[in-house]
Amino acid sequence: MAYVLADKKEATLVLIVNENARTSIKNPNIKRKVVNIFSGYPIFQTLSHDTVKDIAKFCAEKDTKAVALFGGDGTLSCAMTTFANVCGALDKPLPVFCPLKAGTMNTVAKELGIPLNVVKLSLSLKRNFESKITFPTISKQTISIKDSENHTSRLCFVGGLGIAVNFLEEYYEFGAHGISDALRVTGKLVWSTLFHGSFSKELFRPLELDVAVDGRRLPLKSIRALLWGKIKSVGIEAKPLYFAPPQEGKMAFIAIDREPFHLLPKVLPIFTGKPLCGVDIEEGVAKYMKIDSSSSKNITIMADADIITLDLPIRVEQGPHVSLYCPIV
Repeated sequence: MAYVLADKKEATLVLIVNENARTSIKNPNIKRKVVNIFSGYPIFQTLSHDTVKDIAKFCAEKDTKAVALFGGDGTLSCAMTTFANVCGALDKPLPVFCPLKAGTMNTVAKELGIPLNVVKLSLSLKRNFESKITFPTISKQTISIKDSENHTSRLCFVGGLGIAVNFLEEYYEFGAHGISDALRVTGKLVWSTLFHGSFSKELFRPLELDVAVDGRRLPLKSIRALLWGKIKSVGIEAKPLYFAPPQEGKMAFIAIDREPFHLLPKVLPIFTGKPLCGVDIEEGVAKYMKIDSSSSKNITIMADADIITLDLPIRVEQGPHVSLYCPIV
């Protein structure tokens, strides 16, 4: 972790730069522009989630009001989680988060309605923050993923396991260069499905899990795909969560135990946001979910494009509300 703290201004506004974010790597000129925009404020550069805890402590001690995040969906999720844990322990309020849409696809920020590109968003944030007249924000409830010891392991807006994780791992293996690589993985998956290839079978391999939704065990023999979220899209314009955004205090979910070839008729509903319906498919809304297994001690999940492994059982429930900067354009 490294940071520069200017003498002229207090740390009421802070910029965190994820050096692993796609824009940091592919467009360093844009990163330099954003750093220059926030010149005079504390600027943190980090390569790891672990260092964010120190940044959160700094911000809590300085009563930081807003945190700009140069990164994508995973950067936002990591920041929300870490700040919630640190600020909660110190009895401090959460700052306003501003995801600058500098990640690979920025699905969460787009779904939440945050406009503008990274540079214009940075200029808008700084201008509105310094005007002290108007600072437009939206309040959104998160989803909390708790581990076997009931600790909040991640706050997110969309998550899942099974195909959600397997697809993302393949996407990162391709290089994670945005929509082009996502479409390449999708094309490979569809081709393999049509010809009953091993690639689609591997991505849709069944998991022996016990999933209970609001106390009701889902009547599926296994789980090939499980998604939960506050937003419809999970990336590449796929919208499998028909019931999102749900009413306050609930999340949308879908669970599937169907081989990929038999899911082909559901491709159009997935990309048009329609209900999937059918045998071996469960979808709806829930307050919480509990996931366990008699054959495994841990599970790998996706949370806002990040992949993490947790000890079972895990609980997925309603998280705290967070305020996000959302300029009016």
